[in-house]
Amino acid sequence: MIVRDTKKKEKEKEQEGVCPVLEALVSRMRYVSSHWGFRMRFMGLSTALANAEDIAAWLGFAQKAFCPRMAAMNKPAFDAMMTHAVVEGPGDCVLDGRQGVYSSNETILPVAASGAAGGLGTPSPAAAAAAAAAAKLRPVLVFVASRRQTRLTARELIALQHMHDNAVAFLCLYTEEQKAEYAKALKKVKDPTLRSVLLHGVAIHHAGLPPGDRNIAAHLFALGLVRVMVASATLAWGLNLPARLVIIKGTEYFDGKTKRYTDMPVTDILQMIGRAGRPQFDRQAVAVVFCQESKKGFLKRFLYSPFPVESCLHLCLAEHLNAEIVAGTIRTKSMAVDYLSWTYFFRRLAANPGYYSSELLAEDFRGGGAAAAERRRAFIAKFVDRLVNSSLDSLIELGCISLRLPEPWEQPSAASAADGAAEDNKPGEELTGFRLVLKQQQQEKDQQQAFEPIIEATPLGRIASFYYIQPQTAKRISDKMQVDASPLSFIDIFRLLTDAEEFSQMPLRHNEEIHNAELARICPLPVLGAGFESPHTKTFLLLQARLFQLPFPITDYYTDLKSAIDNSMRIIQAMIDVAAEEAQLQYALYIILLLQCIRSATHPARNSLFCLPRITDAVVAALQQQGILSLAHLLENKYASIALSRAGLQPPEVNDVLSALSRIPRMRMRWFLFAATPAAATADPTAAEADTGAGEADGANLDDAAEEKEDIIFTQLELQVLQGPDGEPIRAFLVPAGADLQLEIHLRSLEPAAGGGATGKAAKSGRLSNWFVVLGDPDEAADELVALRRVRMRPSGRTKLTLEFVLEGLVFGIKGLRFSAPEEKGEIFSLSLYLCSDNYLGIDQEEVLTFKTY
Repeated sequence: MIVRDTKKKEKEKEQEGVCPVLEALVSRMRYVSSHWGFRMRFMGLSTALANAEDIAAWLGFAQKAFCPRMAAMNKPAFDAMMTHAVVEGPGDCVLDGRQGVYSSNETILPVAASGAAGGLGTPSPAAAAAAAAAAKLRPVLVFVASRRQTRLTARELIALQHMHDNAVAFLCLYTEEQKAEYAKALKKVKDPTLRSVLLHGVAIHHAGLPPGDRNIAAHLFALGLVRVMVASATLAWGLNLPARLVIIKGTEYFDGKTKRYTDMPVTDILQMIGRAGRPQFDRQAVAVVFCQESKKGFLKRFLYSPFPVESCLHLCLAEHLNAEIVAGTIRTKSMAVDYLSWTYFFRRLAANPGYYSSELLAEDFRGGGAAAAERRRAFIAKFVDRLVNSSLDSLIELGCISLRLPEPWEQPSAASAADGAAEDNKPGEELTGFRLVLKQQQQEKDQQQAFEPIIEATPLGRIASFYYIQPQTAKRISDKMQVDASPLSFIDIFRLLTDAEEFSQMPLRHNEEIHNAELARICPLPVLGAGFESPHTKTFLLLQARLFQLPFPITDYYTDLKSAIDNSMRIIQAMIDVAAEEAQLQYALYIILLLQCIRSATHPARNSLFCLPRITDAVVAALQQQGILSLAHLLENKYASIALSRAGLQPPEVNDVLSALSRIPRMRMRWFLFAATPAAATADPTAAEADTGAGEADGANLDDAAEEKEDIIFTQLELQVLQGPDGEPIRAFLVPAGADLQLEIHLRSLEPAAGGGATGKAAKSGRLSNWFVVLGDPDEAADELVALRRVRMRPSGRTKLTLEFVLEGLVFGIKGLRFSAPEEKGEIFSLSLYLCSDNYLGIDQEEVLTFKTY
């Protein structure tokens, strides 16, 4: 059973990518359910919708499965709309705070706090009701456009409250129980801004607050201990906190991508207005909307007549097609079109084609009858075909998918490869993308009949789908890590991370480029390329400030940093996989180092001891005098407490450091090398000749069967003392050239809690530590990554993994987990085995494995 909540919100979540993800998820479930022959139950929870029938039909609901009166129910809950746009004096109810002379706060306070009409000669009914609500100490919700505005508005309300003689107190503590509850909640608040405004009876609520602080603010407001809450617009969807008076401070928000103010979605405004009114408490409520004079007519129209919910899947179809191709749901273009027919986008395209294409809007389908309907279907089919072709073209260009002609056993179900694409080919038109690759493959195989090609996912496409990153990001990372590309340093890897497309959604508020420039002046790494108004530049500065522990110019940046860190984790993991796919050892180690630095809030040039709490420059210098040069040295020191005391730490500080050290795992690594030998090599030669003769008589099928049944024996190899090239003795494994090898690695944690917990600044995430096991050749001439595995420690504190590879060929080359070594006897070469933490800087381990072929 699939349960989906608040489908009406999808249209407004288009920029965040939520709408197409939910639509693709449901479409995939229905598509798979129909092809696998089992029924799946869907349950959709929503407010009233204007086009509920379309969504019900798309979800497969029967007529009795949804409310047929939803369209009639889709009307405003308020009785009447009264506008007061043209009012003389400071009590103007319709006011744009960013352009007007008076701020919205100057209007909110007289209405919500003091109960006076401000400069209004004749108070309006809305203002009078608002004043009555405030006079009776009923709850008030103030919605603002951004997180920063929640703090500014709350502080202005508190300041203006103290300026009015008749102002009503926002903090309501009348009984001892209320005072005890309020004091208990205040002690648990972590955010300093929330704590300061709660002292005056005003709460703030936005997504940047810690979850515990958000719950405390909502709890105090629900209990009525604080009577004013200033919240971002998302509160209207996330929490059920109705109030007698709702004030919407502006209907615009600043869009950092377009560098201009953008209108809030009408659905958001309706949802905020709907929070006015408490069931079983109020018979009527008041909602006050502050807006520009030019937006008054627009709001009056669409608040009464909301438009239907449309799809936005077509805006990011390539990403979702890539995910379906990786999952195996789509293997041909016709399957892609079939998959698209299961989406909500396909239904709305037929119902409202002009919304999705200006060409369809310009076409004349008038005249009625079967001819007009057929012409309409033909234009829609051609639009869908072009949309699928363009999406596949972009995936081919980005290296996420590849095409191949079907094998003979795949051809009976094949159809014409053009199927609509050929209809778009005009005489003399140059083929591109999907059609060009298909034409080239047909010419190479000299096929007369055009079969529909098979679409397969490339490793890059699989990485993009698995880590949920955009194909453009995966392509850019892959291009930068090519062997023939310019070499990348650690700083270049850092810049490559912040240039990812995922950071284009980083919030960029009005005039925030000034704060970015201020932060850039104290950052050691300069800003290159994009200006300070770029979200990628802001991300680069935020992460750089974390690595170098620099102060932020405004408190909003702390919230933005949390978002940047959350997004960077999956991008870094994808970068590691791309580096492994390209066999770039140094790049993989750089990326793992960057991951450690971000989580530990430090940089590579800094001593790893600073990852611990209470550690200062003086303490590090004192520890170095005692021979403790890094975190690993202190971790293995049996007398760490004595060393810390000698370094000048007080007993409470020593306890904090020891507590952090106890959560860091002390890893031990052992490895065993095995060589694979076919069992047939020791068998009777006469039997082998008999088998060969049978194979020649029965054909290639018997050869394949014999190869599948061939047994492999793995023999453990021991380290031997051999003579090196310079005549000096060396410890190495003596291995036959061309032999299949297995490297078995045993990991053990000496701490009771396997995997450990993050310490210092990384401890705040509350996550367990994982490890990377990397095998490669660090030589500058080779710089080849042979194998990479992620390891999560088992509860027992022990784990085992196996790396398989083969020694054959003449030069080093990567093929999955296979690498090649010289076939000549007597060749000596070395590989390095790395054990790297994904959390802590300075506790990585490296071992060198030496091989000699014979």
